[in-house]
Formats: sequence, C-alpha cells, structure tokens
Amino acid sequence: MTDDSEVGRFRPHHVAKAAGWLIVGQALSLCLKLALVPVLTRLLNPAEFGVVTVSMAFILFITTLGGQGGWSAALVVIHRHNVAAWRSAYTFTLILASIMTVVVCAFAHPLAALIGMKGSVTFLRALAFLLPLVLGTEFLSTYLISSDRYRSDAKIGLLAEVLAAISAISGALAGLGAWALVIQQVVAYAIRFVLGTRASGLLPTMRPDFRLVWPLTPYAAKSTAAELVNFMGVQGPLILVGRALGAAGGGLYGVSNRITSLPGDILMQSLARILVPAFASLPSGEERAKAVVWSGTANSFATVPILFGAAAVAKPLCSIVLGPAFIGAAGVLAWLAIGKAIAAPCAGFYSYLKAANRMGLLWGLMSVRSVLLIVGTVLGIRFGGVTGAGVGYAIAMVPVLLLFCAVVFNHAEISWRKGMSSFALIVFGAAIMAALVYQASTYLLGLGWSNVASLISSVPIGVAIYAAFVFFAFREEITKLRGMRFLGGAK
Repeated sequence: MTDDSEVGRFRPHHVAKAAGWLIVGQALSLCLKLALVPVLTRLLNPAEFGVVTVSMAFILFITTLGGQGGWSAALVVIHRHNVAAWRSAYTFTLILASIMTVVVCAFAHPLAALIGMKGSVTFLRALAFLLPLVLGTEFLSTYLISSDRYRSDAKIGLLAEVLAAISAISGALAGLGAWALVIQQVVAYAIRFVLGTRASGLLPTMRPDFRLVWPLTPYAAKSTAAELVNFMGVQGPLILVGRALGAAGGGLYGVSNRITSLPGDILMQSLARILVPAFASLPSGEERAKAVVWSGTANSFATVPILFGAAAVAKPLCSIVLGPAFIGAAGVLAWLAIGKAIAAPCAGFYSYLKAANRMGLLWGLMSVRSVLLIVGTVLGIRFGGVTGAGVGYAIAMVPVLLLFCAVVFNHAEISWRKGMSSFALIVFGAAIMAALVYQASTYLLGLGWSNVASLISSVPIGVAIYAAFVFFAFREEITKLRGMRFLGGAK
C-alpha cells in the first residue's frame, strides 16, 4: 500500500521497479535480435536486408500516420480507468488500420517508386497486412502498462522475439532470402497481438461509442502529429539513404541503425513508456522537474558509455558481428552511435511534455528535430556517402539536444547546471574511455591480434575505465543510493 506522504510525489524507486520488468524483457528481446544479426548477415546480402528494412520502415510510417500512440496516449492521460473508452478507441483503431491495409495494397506500385525501390512492391503488400497487428499491439501494450501489468508485457515481448528469431533463421536456411525477414516481422507481431489480447482481456466492441472517443481526439491528433514528425526524424534518414544509395546502401545503414538503437531501445523506450503515466500522476511542477532530471541521468549513465564504446570498436565489431559483406558499415555505425549518445538526456523530455498536455510544443520540437536530422543526413550523403550520412546525423543531434534542453528546462523551471551537469560529466568520462579503448584496440590489432581477441580484450578495458571514472566523479550520488537501499531494507 502506498504511503500517504508519497502520493503526488515522484518516486524513482517505483518507476525503476516498473521499468525494470520492461527493461529486462526489452534487453533479452533485443539481445536476441542482436545475436540474430550476425546469423542473417551471413545468410543474406546487403541488398536483401535493404529492401525489407526500407519497406518495413515505410509501413511503420503508415502506422504512425494512422494514429499509433494517439488515442492510447490520450486514454492514459484523460480516461485511464474507463474501460468502455478503451474498447471504443481500440475498435476504431483496428478499423482504421484495416482501411490502410487496403490502401497500401492498392497503391503499392506508386508507393514503391516513392521510396525509390520498385522491387519492393510485393514486400509492401505483404507487410501491409501487419498494420492492424502493429497498431493493435501498441494499443494492447499501452493498456497493460497503464494497468501496472509490466511483467505480462515483458514476457509477451520476449516470447514473441524468441519465436520470431527461430522463424527468421529457419526461413533463411530454407533459402527464402528476404522473405525470412518478412516472416520474422509477421510472427513477432502476431504473437504479441494474440497474447496481448489474452493478457489484457481488451476486445473490440460491436457498438463503439464515438462520444467517448471524440473528447480524446484533439489530444490524440496532436500526439499523432508529434509521433509522425518523430518518425521522420528516426526512420526518415534510412529511407533517404535507401533512395539515394540503393538497397545495398540502405542495408548498411539499416543494420548499423539496428545495432546502435539497441541500448536506447532497451532503456530509453522502457523508461518512456513508464514515465508518461508517472508524470501524469504528479501535480507538482517541482516533482516533475525532479523526474525529468532523474530520467535523463539514469538513461545517460548506461547508454552513453555503451554507444561511445561501440563507436571505438566499430571496425572489429562489424567484422565479427556482421561479417565481411558488411565491413563497410563500420564508419556509419560509429557515427550513428555517437549521435544517439548525444540524445541520451532527452529520455524524459518527450514523456514530460505529453503528460503536461503540451502537445503543440512537442510537435514543434519534433518538427525542428526531424528537419535538422534530415538536412544533416542529406548533406552527409552528398559529401560522404553512407558514412557521411552517419556524420551528418551525429552533427545534427547537437543543436537538437540544445533546443530540447532550452525548451524543457524553461518550462519545468530547471537550471542548465542542474539539468546538464551530470550528462556533461558522463560524456566526458565516456569520451576518455572510448579514446583509450580505441587506442588499445588499434594497438592490439597492430600486434597481429585477431579481431575477436581485440574486441574481447577491449570490453573489460572499457568497463574498468568507465567504472573507475563513475566511482570518483559520482561518489556522492553512489553514497545516496546506498543510503536509500539501506533505508528501504530497514523499513
């Protein structure tokens, strides 16, 4: 039972415990995906990866256009405990997704020409049937999390990814080529949908009440608009690379993006899904400010050193994990990792603005972010090909971070020193660690060590350097954490 003194206050331990289940599930699922990458890159070529990756990115764009994260987000903030509203909104979501499936199948040829891959027509039509599953799964997952059933959501995600991975490898070994990746997506979303329905008990209704849904629509429309421009910033560069450099270039960029997205997907996405309801329950601006700073620092502690470390060992990492055909991805992988590390403090900004019902402001920030990232990617492609796209992405992330910090810190009344001091220290320590790891890896390779030996040796070196830095730079914070743990145990 919650202590009365904690009502309306930000409780980091509660958010951490709730996010823990999602993080564990996400970590295991995404580690499985990471383990799957070297298997598939040895069975498929970059062009096969590219055509499905870009096609799937376009399908996800359609789901965002169709309202992913719209009504479900509005329900969490406005009608969290109204089951009738959930069922009505869920029904309208599935109807809209079905209509979009028909539209994509009917216009597959011009859509394939639009993304610059005329050979993707069949893949687009096949993946279009995922639209009801993708939107339905997102809705069911949000419902489970808003009901504090994090463990169920995590277990469903893990089981879906395990079976999807088995299906993909089986398909690739059977000689299905790019279709193995399509099968992977279908199996993953189908299992999530079926098990999510069973766990949540949420079913569409034969008589959806639009009167319950209509009050949600203004918020949902703004949320969807923000999700749409956010998608353009996340997946837009991949589509641009595929269009400009062909399926092979899209494959190199896509697989690099998949690997460098893993740390953020594990921590940032898990935190973001918990923080929206957490922020929404905090009436005090001071408590929300604490939550913003805590979320950014917690995410940065783990993701920044991992991504900087990946950039430092990009060449041996690509050689071992991806295989000889993908060695050209080392440069873009390194720069994408740096760019995603720069964005680490933004973990709670998106959730904060959603919970504060500042969707117009969020849409504006996401729009500027997308424009900057797309411009950076286009210029990078123009002057440096696929590696240049990564460089442009990383450079564009700097003004994006500063803009988000300026707006959110001003709205939440957070000083720059309080909001960014921990992140600056973390980046400084991670940069030192990455530089030393890069030098150590290069030295070992120069001595004739294999890529495997060099990579395995670099990991403990990086961990030891960063751990020592954290111990000395954040000694006071570590002491506080130990004290919180002791008090929690005494209670």
